[in-house]
Amino acid sequence: MEASRARNVIVIGGVVALAGIAYAVWERRTYVADVRSICSSEAPAETTIVKSRTLVEGVARKAARGEKGVALVDALKSASPDAAANQLRAAAEDTSVAPCPAVASYQALASRVLLRKNVERMCGMSPTTLARLPKAVRFERLQEWTHTNVTEPAVDELLTTVSTAGATPQERTARLRTVLSELDIHECGVLSGLASPLDPTPGINVRVQSVGVQSDPREGAVADDLRAKVPTFRECYEKGLAKEPTLGGSLVVKFRLTETGAVDFALAQEDSSLTSPDVVKCLLEAVKTAHGPAGPNKSPGGITLVFWVAK
Repeated sequence: MEASRARNVIVIGGVVALAGIAYAVWERRTYVADVRSICSSEAPAETTIVKSRTLVEGVARKAARGEKGVALVDALKSASPDAAANQLRAAAEDTSVAPCPAVASYQALASRVLLRKNVERMCGMSPTTLARLPKAVRFERLQEWTHTNVTEPAVDELLTTVSTAGATPQERTARLRTVLSELDIHECGVLSGLASPLDPTPGINVRVQSVGVQSDPREGAVADDLRAKVPTFRECYEKGLAKEPTLGGSLVVKFRLTETGAVDFALAQEDSSLTSPDVVKCLLEAVKTAHGPAGPNKSPGGITLVFWVAK
């Protein structure tokens, strides 16, 4: 009886051990298949990780059959592109899955993310700085500023490619706008500086960069009146230059148009860069003399003035 019981224990133990081995083999094979599926998940997703990471990872998650494969996809989803590339590379090496196209795709996405971040830094260059320059040299000035302030070779290369793709300033600006759109960057101040329609003239330059009245049909008339005041704005600026020859910058003004068409107040905004209090006061008084047609309501408006001395 004891001998029979011992044999049964041995048999059961053997069966359990074999089952464990079989499960380990199945788990390993399943994990290898899952890694292979993750590595090639862009094909069934019909897109790339760079274009739609979420979609590709969703397809990979649905295709995963084992716990380790599911855990790997979840880890990739929560990781940065660089970290995801390293994690997937390690999994591919562990399972001898080669090649693994998704690793290169995660690396490409990481490069794109870094490029976008640095291009956004390039977009931080003041558009006014560019608008003050002749059209022919604006793009070169943008390249110089970016090389000095962003110090990222990939952005230098991007601007060089844009520069060689367009022969005229307009073509370069259009090409840069397209490149920014491809990077999902839809607001970049340097574009307005590059596209400024006027070349500066030697000496004192005064520009009405923008002017408008919110949701008011009188906007055109008021804008015309404010633009006609450029000689008055110039006089204010010249008085400031007499005391401070290097004076320059922009003045952003918010004003209100009354029912009678008069401007009843004008306030300088914090993002203005013109530093002379006397000149600012003079300019605000000039803005307040603007007038338009009568209307049913009071309406907010704004004007941005730019001042500089070109050599």
